[in-house]
Amino acid sequence: MSNKNVIIFHGTKGSPQGNWFPWLSAELLAKDYDVFMPHLPTPQNQDLETWLKISKRLPIDENTILIGHSCGATFIPHLLASLSTPIDKAILVSPFTGNIGIDEYDQLNASFVDERFENLDFSSLPSKTKELILFYGDNDPYVPIDQPLQLAKQLNVNPICIKNGGHLNSEGGYDNFPELLEKIHG
Repeated sequence: MSNKNVIIFHGTKGSPQGNWFPWLSAELLAKDYDVFMPHLPTPQNQDLETWLKISKRLPIDENTILIGHSCGATFIPHLLASLSTPIDKAILVSPFTGNIGIDEYDQLNASFVDERFENLDFSSLPSKTKELILFYGDNDPYVPIDQPLQLAKQLNVNPICIKNGGHLNSEGGYDNFPELLEKIHG
């Protein structure tokens, strides 16, 4: 049995150095987790197939915790659908399920929410992980609130609302995210 490993997927125009990712990585490394934060192509060459190819090179097994923020969270259902072995946990932070009304981002995110997303068998995804968690901010300036709530319903999970959390990123005051760390250890 291998160590618990955590893979953190950033979002559109993001990087492993953004938001709460470095803080979370340091916290987890101190507790002997293996942490992987791939630098996914964005905005150039950002598309679902490229991100899936990159993820196939990552150590994903029954001890893996997948964490995604924004587009990284929207990416995780695609990744779960492609896995043959269930993982430990999947944590989605500020996911979206369609266009968000910002043209530049809608173009970059298009392959993640096209018919491949709509055609995912959402009812089967909870069986791909022992625990599925979804966080969202009640005042997200980018993602319409109905989108994370719709995804939570499709995945049959109770979403965790962070009051005044915004997009749960640095801009919203989230350079650390203790609620998320608690769910990893819980």
